Amino acid sequence: MVVRLADLLLPPHASIRSLQDRSGEERLEITDLYCRLVVTLDLDSTCTTYSTGLTHLDARHARDKFGTMWALSEHGEPLPVEGPIKGRTDLVGFEMASKLERTDFSAVQHVIDRLGADRAHFVSIPDPFKVTWSFGRDGTADGRLCARSDLVLDLTRIATTYVKAAIDVAADLGADVILLSGDFAGEDTLLMSPQHFRTYIKPFHRRSCSTPMPWAAYREGTRTATCGRFLTIF
Repeated sequence: MVVRLADLLLPPHASIRSLQDRSGEERLEITDLYCRLVVTLDLDSTCTTYSTGLTHLDARHARDKFGTMWALSEHGEPLPVEGPIKGRTDLVGFEMASKLERTDFSAVQHVIDRLGADRAHFVSIPDPFKVTWSFGRDGTADGRLCARSDLVLDLTRIATTYVKAAIDVAADLGADVILLSGDFAGEDTLLMSPQHFRTYIKPFHRRSCSTPMPWAAYREGTRTATCGRFLTIF
């Protein structure tokens, strides 16, 4: 999308087309184009994310440094198709937070450094529930393991430690707002009962949001989850 907008709005740039990449990883050249678009459009805020170290396996697939294989698309973010967790034995020694590096946030750092403090800088980080999607097969670890509540909780604890570490790095770099992105509700209803929300979601969101920030938001469709209650904001 950044490349397409730059092609429309910025002066002719011979190398723009060569920057297209389906991995979802923001290369420095694309991040720089994004900064130019923010200035051209006079936007008062930015939104960036960080790298998970995707390595291309072939033209249609890539694997991140945590062991998940992703299907690449020209039309949106990659889709997890095979994760590293098939059962409880795979949890032995499995963790994510220690693999997170400051260099994974190079795009975030570049945008903040280039555009300065006059703009509000948002950093999008998947919430723990969304992170667990990438643990199993076909991005459906939560559904496949729904009968194993103990395993689901263990997976979510691992994901929460990772998310918390990512939030801490983003905050240290100067992010103004952390967006925890995920899906556990539609525009009209929840995808789970309030009891399940309080068991599997709310405690981990509370821990994830413990880093002091100017603003913290969880956006899901047209609803925002705050302290376990859903408020319509649009």
